[in-house]
Amino acid sequence: MKGILIMASVLLCCSAVLCQKSGGEPIKVRGTVSAFDHFTLKNAQVTAKKTKTKALTDSLGEFEIMAREGDILLFSANGFEKNTGKWR
Repeated sequence: MKGILIMASVLLCCSAVLCQKSGGEPIKVRGTVSAFDHFTLKNAQVTAKKTKTKALTDSLGEFEIMAREGDILLFSANGFEKNTGKWR
C-alpha cells in the first residue's frame, strides 16, 4: 500500500483552540500528529501557509506553531503522504 495519511487534521480540530486575538494576528496552535488514531509521530513537520512558520513534533508527536484563523496547516513525515488541515 502506498503511504498512509497522517491523521493530524482530526486531532487538530480537537486540540487547536487555545486562545484568540482580534485583527487576524497569529495565535499559538497546539496539536498532536498521529497515524492509525493512536501512534504518535516524532519529527513530523508542520507548516502554516499564511504565517510561513514551521515546527517539528516532539517525541510525543506534539507540536506548537503560530497560525492565523483559517490558516492551512501542512503535515509531512517520512514514509507518509502529505496531509493538510484547516484551522478554524
